[in-house]
Amino acid sequence: MKELIKVSQHDLGKVVSAKELHEFLEVKSKFAEWIQRRISEYGFVENQDFTTFSENSEKGRPNIQYAITLDMAKELAMVERNEKGREARQYFIACEKELREVKKEKSSAVTPRLMRRISPVQLADMLYKLCFVDSKEVRESLATQLHQDTLCTTAGKKGGEVC
Repeated sequence: MKELIKVSQHDLGKVVSAKELHEFLEVKSKFAEWIQRRISEYGFVENQDFTTFSENSEKGRPNIQYAITLDMAKELAMVERNEKGREARQYFIACEKELREVKKEKSSAVTPRLMRRISPVQLADMLYKLCFVDSKEVRESLATQLHQDTLCTTAGKKGGEVC
């Protein structure tokens, strides 16, 4: 899938830059006016639908940036009612679908025996990294490790033993 707008991981979940979305949608109004109008018009909630942070501009003045959830981004794309809005909305839907499939694949690899062998914290950490780490090499390494642990556990071997 071609990346239209960069999707990042945040405490709120998967987020995108509202400014990047604004530019992609080719909105005619200024970004600050557009985002404030949309937030009040549609009742978006800070720390639920979006979060803000300051970033220094090239001129040294701080700019307020918005990280918005995929749900908020889909709604903003939809209300623009143009081809770019439809394209962005379909992209965000595809991102969510891909994330659900990855989570489903990773969770099906975890057997009850493996869950007894590693702590819930270790399991959560591994699954988090499998789903959200940007590095393909790290994800593949973790997937291999998880698969190897599953095979070893199923074969009755303990961690550290060669399977």
